[in-house]
Amino acid sequence: MSKKMYILPSKFTGINAEPISFAKFKALCYSLQLLGLIHVHKVDGYNYPNNYYMAEVSDKAGKFYFYQNCFAPVGGFGVITEHTEEYFDKKELVNAIATAGNELIILSASELDEQVTNAHLSELNQEELKVVKQWLPSSVGKLLFSWYFD
Repeated sequence: MSKKMYILPSKFTGINAEPISFAKFKALCYSLQLLGLIHVHKVDGYNYPNNYYMAEVSDKAGKFYFYQNCFAPVGGFGVITEHTEEYFDKKELVNAIATAGNELIILSASELDEQVTNAHLSELNQEELKVVKQWLPSSVGKLLFSWYFD
């Protein structure tokens, strides 16, 4: 049985969109800390031109980042730099987020690593599609958590 592909939601770029609640993201980070699942080092809100919120956190395995797109309720775990990207599956955190009734969708490492295809972009409007195709980075994760869209 093949896994269903994640379709990128309209507005994830921030084009003609308002940021979703940073307060909810921050509260979620600290609630995961209260559960003893992570230690929160720093939480960053919307920082133009980024299209994501980011929390620097650590668990028993070490330091990593919790990313959430500012304009769509989708997130993931990993380390993204200008030249590299590495994503992690954190099942315990995903389960805690789902149990809390949070609407945030956490993508797996394999979903974030997927090379972007036209099928991923099927929900985008023409303006978003044009901008995304101008740049088209290496992965779904690089699109969801990027600084490119202006």
